[in-house]
Amino acid sequence: YRGRGGPCRGGMAEDEDEDDDYEDEEDDEEELLRMQMVQSAKGSRKSVSAERVQAATSWKPPVYQKTPEQHSQIKGSISKAFMFAALDTESLEQVIDAFDGPFEYNPGEEVIVEGDIVSAGEPGLFII
Repeated sequence: YRGRGGPCRGGMAEDEDEDDDYEDEEDDEEELLRMQMVQSAKGSRKSVSAERVQAATSWKPPVYQKTPEQHSQIKGSISKAFMFAALDTESLEQVIDAFDGPFEYNPGEEVIVEGDIVSAGEPGLFII
């Protein structure tokens, strides 16, 4: 009989399995704690929200030509951003195609002013 009052079915092998299970649980707890520490070090995630907009049926998304290297760099950068995580492959490609640039600016040249409002006809700025 085992210490818990039940019959012993597996002898030593069962004890080793229980030890392995216990170690796995410890590893899982350590990983969870590590992930919580990393998240708290980053700070809380900022929320993103917007009102729903229905595009005109005649609207076509912009497409700007890119080199394979530019395409790969943009894809690698936006795939790390949670805002784009829910996009399917087709939508992700549409977003990548709509990126314009790269633009080059001289040191000290004003690029964007905090508080400025970007209208529909102006290019927006996304820092990735």
